[in-house]
Amino acid sequence: MMFPAIPARNGLKMISRRNLLLGAAAGLAGGTGISYAHYYEPTRFEVTHPRIRFFPEPSTDTPLKVLFLTDLHYSHYVSLAMISQAIALGLAEKPDLILLGGDYVTFDMPLDFPAYSKVLAPLAACAPTFACYGNHDRPLRRRTQCVRQTAHLHFARRR
Repeated sequence: MMFPAIPARNGLKMISRRNLLLGAAAGLAGGTGISYAHYYEPTRFEVTHPRIRFFPEPSTDTPLKVLFLTDLHYSHYVSLAMISQAIALGLAEKPDLILLGGDYVTFDMPLDFPAYSKVLAPLAACAPTFACYGNHDRPLRRRTQCVRQTAHLHFARRR
């Protein structure tokens, strides 16, 4: 809720102290959100170990370990070094199956796709790797085909 400006001398309007503080608070909150998204979130990796029962009876076999990576968003903001770090963290868990959930790139910008292929290649070398495209990948499908082929990823196809 904005309050009217206070009339001042010489016909100029002054902003009230309340409006000044509200504007400063809004600017600080917006700046904090942008800083979080730009500086902290891209470097935050999380490894979780959920257990999902597929069968009603407990199995004596060892559990199937699935590595699921999604929203890598390779761009000028998310470097190949960050993506490589996330992949290394996941491969350290020795997965039996690897799933890639799409959004490999963020924008249609000049990117080094051959280098990206080299970063993704250890996935297929470790375990069977299956992938699908995300909404950010659609405009770049032709350009990301080299990544798919050289990194030996199996992509789901729409029929």
